[in-house]
Amino acid sequence: VIFFIIASILGFICVAKIYDVFESSFNDNDYNQDEKDLDEQLLDYLVVHRTVALGMGAASILMFSIAFLLSFYAGMRYRLKNNRKSKRKSCCLGGLLIAAWILFCLTFINGLIILVLAFDEEARIYPEVALSAVMGNMAAWMCMFGYSQLARVS
Repeated sequence: VIFFIIASILGFICVAKIYDVFESSFNDNDYNQDEKDLDEQLLDYLVVHRTVALGMGAASILMFSIAFLLSFYAGMRYRLKNNRKSKRKSCCLGGLLIAAWILFCLTFINGLIILVLAFDEEARIYPEVALSAVMGNMAAWMCMFGYSQLARVS
């Protein structure tokens, strides 16, 4: 749960920084070409905040992956331990496991694409895409956490 909370905080900071860079890059087009000093300051600002967003995004993906895999491990341990004692099946156990893995794979690939695009200085990263990656990781972890809790109870 601690990894999930840390990853969520880092993910939302990353989205905020991406939004800041995205809005500032649109404001860059409004300036005159004569203001070279202002353009250099704005470029430095964009590079610094883009780097911060890249670091926060990478840390968020790492933390979400650790939280997800730890929940999966806990669920599998509970399931294997309880398989020997009782044969009672839970109705949602398999569905939660499949949904969690599908969501995790899709959002993990989405996060990696965002990180690859972040290295290209010409590419614009939309804040909505980063927000969908954070929300997808949160949904995947919640499904996996539900799976581990159902495995523990059954």
